[in-house]
Amino acid sequence: MQDAFRISEPEKSSIGDFLSFTVFDDERKRPARITGTALALFGGGDDRIAVFERNAEKICRAAYLMSRKNPALDILILGSGSFPHDDMSSV
Repeated sequence: MQDAFRISEPEKSSIGDFLSFTVFDDERKRPARITGTALALFGGGDDRIAVFERNAEKICRAAYLMSRKNPALDILILGSGSFPHDDMSSV
């Protein structure tokens, strides 16, 4: 993954079944979300921010792959399909 690609911490004020965060890709900054269903795949209980923080590397990798497959997207939305089951075995 490129060194210039990173994600922010999740926003604590997200309302709904998702967490919002920001993707920084070189000079481009895009809003992003991860669904509650995707976060549930990682397990870890009800504290979704803690689950996000523990799995930030996997979330960053999924955001990176989505941004490369769909460079024209203005917002990245990661759902359960963004995390293949075989990748989850290392959680």
